[in-house]
Amino acid sequence: MLDPQNFRTAWLLTRDRVYRIDNANEPNESITNITGTLFGFSAWWQQLSDSTSTLDLRTIEVVRVRGRSATLLVGGLGGVFRLRDPDLVRAEDTAAWEEFGIGMPNVLVRDLRYNREDDVLLAATFGRGAWLMRDAQARLLVPRYRTVPPGQQIPALGPAPGPALGPAPVP
Repeated sequence: MLDPQNFRTAWLLTRDRVYRIDNANEPNESITNITGTLFGFSAWWQQLSDSTSTLDLRTIEVVRVRGRSATLLVGGLGGVFRLRDPDLVRAEDTAAWEEFGIGMPNVLVRDLRYNREDDVLLAATFGRGAWLMRDAQARLLVPRYRTVPPGQQIPALGPAPGPALGPAPVP
């Protein structure tokens, strides 16, 4: 996916990795692995579901909040995860991903779409319908919900404050 404000920056998603490509098609092109702590969420999902599957990433979306850097969202097995300021992550850093969307079921998210004009984020799931988040830019700025420190698994589950997603209305 190309960055909506800089065609020289692209975001690449594989089933188990996230990359940022800077200066695309230029002599100084660079590729940075920004997968970071996403593997910790995979370990958490395995414990929750008694599954042996690893990361299963399916979709990526970048949202530029007015006056701030980007927020990168990925969807896959276990829900939606965000990385704030992905432009600032260096190769030697460990990108600190956060779970995003309290109230959304922990299912496979197959597609994410952000509509800038309506400021709406839509998450399409496998088996749980589509979930709609209005005022997405404001919700993207809400402090973290659940993070995984580098080298650790996610702590025990429990309620936490944060943005809520709800089922999309049926017309």
